[in-house]
Amino acid sequence: MASVEVLGRLCAVAVDFSRVSGRGQVELQSLEVAGFLSGLEKGPMLLAMAKYMRDEGAQRDLFKYQAGWLHGLALTDGWDASDLQRTMDSMAFLSVDEVIDNTCRRCHGTKFIRAKACPACDGSGCRLISARSIANQIGVADTTFRRVWKGRYQAAVDRIRGFDVDVNRAVSKAIWQDVFETA
Repeated sequence: MASVEVLGRLCAVAVDFSRVSGRGQVELQSLEVAGFLSGLEKGPMLLAMAKYMRDEGAQRDLFKYQAGWLHGLALTDGWDASDLQRTMDSMAFLSVDEVIDNTCRRCHGTKFIRAKACPACDGSGCRLISARSIANQIGVADTTFRRVWKGRYQAAVDRIRGFDVDVNRAVSKAIWQDVFETA
């Protein structure tokens, strides 16, 4: 169950009637979102607040939550690295950032530039991060990243993406229940 503080943050905003989607429907009210997210575990709740509400505190907490998980994984799996603390913290930060802010910076998620597929994201609308860039940011050699850290990094990203799936599933389930209850 969500805490009172979380529900208070979600419910603090009134409906913005100026933001109407293409089909003429108003965005969800914060109170509805709070109801949809109730029952989520800590990780998915933090992701929902960080990604969809742009809550920087929740993003910091999600980073710490992810870093703690990586540290636990390192202990149980016996990872060996010269600067393990820095590497795992950087990996936690990047994995969270990759899921929260994955919009292509060139086409801004539209997938196209001047009616052609965006060359920066290959028309996906998502930011593509090279293995070399990730290796540099977590502080390991490119070859070491590909050999040792790539799978670990992918596991970290997959965990955060799993949180996103949990959030979307909870919201979809709540919306469908609402649709069938009112019908």
